[in-house]
Order: sequence, then C-alpha cells, then structure tokens
Amino acid sequence: FLAPMFLIGIAYVLCTGWRPHMLLLPWLVFTSVGVSLIHDSGGYIRYTATLPALVILIAVGIQVLLTLLIPRTMDTERRALIRVLSVLGVILCLFQAIYYFGPHLTHFNQQIRAKNAYDAQDVVFRMAHYPVGSKAYVFAGDIEDEKYLNGALGYLIDNSSYAIRLYAPEDINRDFLNTIVLQERIFIFLPPDIDKKSLFVLHRFFFLDGPTFSPYDSVPKDKQLMMYEIIDYRR
Repeated sequence: FLAPMFLIGIAYVLCTGWRPHMLLLPWLVFTSVGVSLIHDSGGYIRYTATLPALVILIAVGIQVLLTLLIPRTMDTERRALIRVLSVLGVILCLFQAIYYFGPHLTHFNQQIRAKNAYDAQDVVFRMAHYPVGSKAYVFAGDIEDEKYLNGALGYLIDNSSYAIRLYAPEDINRDFLNTIVLQERIFIFLPPDIDKKSLFVLHRFFFLDGPTFSPYDSVPKDKQLMMYEIIDYRR
C-alpha cells in the first residue's frame, strides 16, 4: 500500500535539486551498503537505521500527491488538505497492519519454512518447554543459522547460553559422543530417515527416551525431527 508513495517521494527528491531532503537518498544507500557487510545482514539491525528515512520519503510522497490533487491557494483548502492527510494516514496504517499480520506473515511463514529440509523453528519452541541449561544436539545438517536459533530461544526463555548446536548426521561417531557431558538435560534431534548405523551408535552410547515428534499441528509431518532425551550413559 505504501510502495507507490515511497516511489513518489524518491522521484520528488530527485527532481527538486540539491536541498536538505536530498540527504535521504544517501542515507538509504550507505545504510544498505553497511548492512551488506554484516554477517547476519537479515537481522533487525537494518530496521533501526533505515526505517526513519523510509517513513520520511513515504510522507513526502503522500504530501506531493495530495498537493497536486488539491491546490493549496486558500486557508480552507490547506485545512482540508490536513484533514485528508490525517484520514489517509490512519487508513494506510490500518490496511498496512492488516496486510502485515494477515497475508504477509502467512506467506512469509510458508516461504521461510519451505527453504529447509526440516523445521528448525520447531526445535526452538520444543526446547523452550525445558529448564534453562538444557541443550539440544541437532544432527540434521545446516538447516538454519545456529546463532539465530539460539537468539530466538534466548528470547523465549531468557537464556543467553548456546543451547542449540547444529551438526551433520555424519558427526554421530564415538569420538564426538564421548564429548557430551550429562550435566543438564540433553536432547538429540534426528531426521526420521537417519541411517540405522547412526541410530545404533547412539543407542550403544546412551539410554534414550523417545522418539517424540512436534506437539504443534502447524508443523508438517515431513518437516519434523525426532527428539530423544539422553537418560544416562550405557558405558
């Protein structure tokens, strides 16, 4: 809904020559360049720097459009313009909120979950039910950014420790399993099609409780990981 106003704002800034509002364009360009150098460039840090410039350009676009439609030659027309701007602002905010929390998030949820073989978000929500200090070893490959998953878990349970660790199924071997210390509750997440040899090695090392699957109906069956809890060592 706001993209046309944003483009009108950019066109107005480009066509009016050198004025203070010309700084809005370098603001957006240099911020984009800077954010592209950040490792996690898709994070929330970009919003803090770019949103003010975006909102100002949208406001410029709305004012330019209404000025063209309603000439401001008389006081009554100015007052009318202010009223129209106010009503339009409320309507745009309302429709933008409906769009964002409705179709946008629905499509985003489908899109971001479809790109990975398994649903890493589901691991986060399942681990949030367990005490702080619990750890998850996920042997499903690079299904999501590990830092992001731990940040999301820390937000849910106020836990800043690195509780979720991602590994490839091939990492299930005697040397690696010997490094697991059972000081807290330890959970292992595995793909349903994990090879029998890896599963056999795990059962040789540990007493396992499980498997269990996601309690959330919104997670497709083919995106779920099996979860085991390590009860004790066998050796």
